Parts: sequence; structure tokens; C-alpha cells
Amino acid sequence: MEASKRVVFVSVKGRDESRPRTRRKRALGVSESATWEEFCGLICTRLQLTSVRAIYHSSTMTPLTSMDDLLDIEDLVVEGDEAPGPAGGAAPGAAS
Repeated sequence: MEASKRVVFVSVKGRDESRPRTRRKRALGVSESATWEEFCGLICTRLQLTSVRAIYHSSTMTPLTSMDDLLDIEDLVVEGDEAPGPAGGAAPGAAS
């Protein structure tokens, strides 16, 4: 029998609408048996991040520090390092 999943919504802290759609708010199905490392890996994949520095409950901005704090149908805000954009795309402010 497959473990049940919690659904959470994640977005990058300080995001703006100029980011690609894949880096805006995303829904994640998180297995009840997932580890913290697996959860962070899922966030990195869905938001195209190279790492997660911190995760916050969006309503209170209190840090989420373990899977025990994760609720079903919850909005989360993620601080992380963004993966490089598509090839050929210059970063804003990059020298020409």
C-alpha cells in the first residue's frame, strides 16, 4: 500500500514575476515517509534551485525545521540558491 501524501505549496522568497513560471509557486506531493533531505531535494527540483537555505511557513514566517512541522495544504516560502537559467540567457546586470 502506498504511503499517503501531504500537499504543500512552495515559492521562492522574494520572487518576482520576471522569473520563469517554473520558479513561481508550485504544488508538491510529499510522502508521509519522506525524509527532510528528500523534501529539500523535491523543492530544489520543482523550483529549480541548487540548494535550500531555509523554509518558512508563509503565514507566520516561522522556520520549518523538520518534517514534523509540515502540515497538509500549507503555503511555504523557500530561501535557496537558484540554478542557472537556460543556456544563452544572460543574468540581469551581467556585463555584455
